Amino acid sequence: MLGCKPVSFPLEQHKKLALSESAYLVDPTPYRRLIGRFIYLAATRPDLAFSVHILSQFMQKPRAAHWESALRIVRYLKGNPGQRILLSSENNFQISGWCDSDYAGCPLTRRSVSGYFVQLGESPISWKTKKQSIVSKSSSEAEYRAMSFLKDELVWIKSVLRSLGVPHTTPMGIFRPERSLHIMSPLMSNWLTSLPNLLVARRLKLFGSSWAFLISMLQLEGRY
Repeated sequence: MLGCKPVSFPLEQHKKLALSESAYLVDPTPYRRLIGRFIYLAATRPDLAFSVHILSQFMQKPRAAHWESALRIVRYLKGNPGQRILLSSENNFQISGWCDSDYAGCPLTRRSVSGYFVQLGESPISWKTKKQSIVSKSSSEAEYRAMSFLKDELVWIKSVLRSLGVPHTTPMGIFRPERSLHIMSPLMSNWLTSLPNLLVARRLKLFGSSWAFLISMLQLEGRY
């Protein structure tokens, strides 16, 4: 791989690796070892989180296509060796989080994939990609679940800061690629409590509990 050509993205876009019918690897050990190293790298490389999440699903029976995709990540790393986490020296304890979902991203189970990225001030401190536990019936529902996924992390981070004696009086923020939504904003509160969204939430008991917790956070207006 020393003479390989670098690439701009870890994985090919819109490529469904779960549907691959290429041959199974005779010896899956090199694949498992490489993915294990990627998992270690993802602890300080948020740009690898989604790709590692996808490829780690095939550890038991990897195929040739999965191995090729893993080698593509190596090519990506060759082109981006200097990516690293930079922690700001500013005294800023504002917690902000970004979330997104890949609706029906798994072609086999049709489950969506949630992902989030959290900053403390200007410093990245937490990120994760995870397949949603149940199938979402719409892209809006998948977005709600992604917000709930992020919400749990934000609440935990705030509790850690509180236990360390770090004051945090400003509201936390949740942002999405489509539009910025402040978790304590009146506009977001109206959007979450609108009639169509109420009907969607009440149809699903498990989803409704997460929705209700989001509403309770809004009603606390930053005092949570």
